[in-house]
Amino acid sequence: MARVEYKRHKVVVTGTDDATKQVSKNAWNDDHHQTGVIGFDDPVETLISAGVLSPTNTESMIVVGAESGTADDLDTLTVTNYEENDIVQLKATPGDTITVKHNTGNFQLFDSKDIILDENNPLFLKFDGTNWRQIELSFLSRKIDGITIAVKLF
Repeated sequence: MARVEYKRHKVVVTGTDDATKQVSKNAWNDDHHQTGVIGFDDPVETLISAGVLSPTNTESMIVVGAESGTADDLDTLTVTNYEENDIVQLKATPGDTITVKHNTGNFQLFDSKDIILDENNPLFLKFDGTNWRQIELSFLSRKIDGITIAVKLF
């Protein structure tokens, strides 16, 4: 069975790259898959500007860099190119300290607490149409009253 990716075209163009041939309008505009694996693009580094991260495209894996120096706060991820239910992965540029701020802009994070990004532990977020909400994938570990509770999700 062919790989099916979420929000990718249902019609796949095959053949050679021939600039004299055209993909039909109906085939190109056909519905996108609403199920399938989530494919992350290659990471794209984007710098914060006045607390706002504004990717130029619909990147799904973003390496977040400080505006100046090596430390910065991230309040808002612009939503211009994103749709409800889109998922992004954020990581910090190696050596940078990026603090993702809860409820200052459009981030809703677990326990209503800010999160410090680093290069090894990505933050996964899902867009709800208004805000980016933190999600966890495959493993949940929370510290509550000094006790670490870990649950493996299947």
